[in-house]
Amino acid sequence: MKILVAAAGSYGDIAPYTGLGARLQQAGHEVALAADASFAPLVESAGLTLRPLPADPHREQGGGSLLRTAAGFVRELGTGLAGAVSQDTGLLLLSTTTAPLGLQLSEALGIPSLGVYLQPAEPTREFAPVVGGARSLGRWGNRAAGRFSQRVVDRLYRDAVRALRTELGLPHAGAGALR
Repeated sequence: MKILVAAAGSYGDIAPYTGLGARLQQAGHEVALAADASFAPLVESAGLTLRPLPADPHREQGGGSLLRTAAGFVRELGTGLAGAVSQDTGLLLLSTTTAPLGLQLSEALGIPSLGVYLQPAEPTREFAPVVGGARSLGRWGNRAAGRFSQRVVDRLYRDAVRALRTELGLPHAGAGALR
């Protein structure tokens, strides 16, 4: 089976997926990893094919707020991810960062997908959301903070998801409805 693993972010966001990809390849699958081109040595040293994404989170996106900069990164990521998927892709494995966009491609192209997250992504009472730091806010506070974090992420991906769905000929749906 031809598998595309899609990940974006820093070294710590990409490196674990090279191990996953290498193991899948050992099991007889053909694996490509879609990530920023700066990770080519890491990806290739694991024996995987790199499909470059415009996903360098450290590149300047121009002036503006952190949310606006991140939204620009996400828009570019959506376009790049669409270009990384080939017609013979049999499975999409998506990181937390690529999942909101990759799910649109999965729907449009009829390719099965699976979120392979390095950290919990759903609100829970047991601990605070990863994006908010490690400090527990108590059972109710942790869950509320997790829901708030999801809303922020939905807002961040909203325009990119909308644009990608339009490009792919899919009906409108909000980012939160697609989790």
